[in-house]
Amino acid sequence: IVWTATSFAHGFGLLISTRFFAGVGVGMCSTVVPTYINEVSPTALRGALGAVFQLACVVGIALCYLLGAYVLVVKNEDGDQLCQWRWLALTP
Repeated sequence: IVWTATSFAHGFGLLISTRFFAGVGVGMCSTVVPTYINEVSPTALRGALGAVFQLACVVGIALCYLLGAYVLVVKNEDGDQLCQWRWLALTP
């Protein structure tokens, strides 16, 4: 919900506030999810499942960078290449 509001934000104040709430949500998830994984997983798989979570985070970040660098790029009237960050904000 927050990323949808971020992509449709037309003012600076709304953009900053939605980014703030998105950061709080991501911060809470990046703290709670590894703790939950370590608490419910069997002892033999605890480290592997924690590593899979971290790998999923890194792959997701790399995918967003690749989308922003190569896929969602358009040229404006001055010939500059710009990333369409509003569409990039909607990628899960």
